[in-house]
Amino acid sequence: MNIVIIWIIVLLLNGASFAQIVPSTKESSIANISEDITNKANKGIPFYQFTLGKCYLYGRGTEKNYQKAVEWLKKAVAQNNPGAFNSMGVCYYYGYGVKQDYREAVKYFRRAAENGEEYAYLNLASCYLYGHGVSQDLKQAKELFFMAEQKGLFRDEKKSK
Repeated sequence: MNIVIIWIIVLLLNGASFAQIVPSTKESSIANISEDITNKANKGIPFYQFTLGKCYLYGRGTEKNYQKAVEWLKKAVAQNNPGAFNSMGVCYYYGYGVKQDYREAVKYFRRAAENGEEYAYLNLASCYLYGHGVSQDLKQAKELFFMAEQKGLFRDEKKSK
């Protein structure tokens, strides 16, 4: 069975979105917020603004603080950081630090996907799957899941060893 179809079934059975299922970070995971990251974020470097925003969003190296997360993510968004667009979409999808708004989440997920952020394809697919912020469209959801698969997000762990 095609892995995309399997993921759609998993989502339907679990009632979760990919923002919950897919790991929330990639290489930006850190044990704690270092002074170096904070200094670079304060200097306006988008990757570090994005990283700091995600630390606050997910409580990595600090307590969760959605207001600070949104503050840092907006700074990275202003500099067109694709990951920050996706994370802002997550904030709007769940109402983290902002008023929950599926349509606004979809706008951010689309912008992130347009800029190659692979997790945005999953989050956008979830929106189409459930009709959150867009009209429900299972064909579009399937296409987006397939695009995520093409980006390598559904790796067969047995094959990668």
